Amino acid sequence: MIDIDLNNLKILPTDHIAFKDYDYVVGVEKTNKVIEKIIFVAIATGLGVLIYYVIKTADTRHNEKD
Repeated sequence: MIDIDLNNLKILPTDHIAFKDYDYVVGVEKTNKVIEKIIFVAIATGLGVLIYYVIKTADTRHNEKD
């Protein structure tokens, strides 16, 4: 078994700057994930609308020939 010396272990207070930076990074990461999901939904919606209009236009051209 490995013996670990915990005497030099320092505990940071909860208002330490490292925790504030960590909270900022976590907040930015969550914001980036939300923005990424919004962009994905916008692209998916755009592709859906594009496919709908391509099919609609093709169907209209097919009906005009008849």
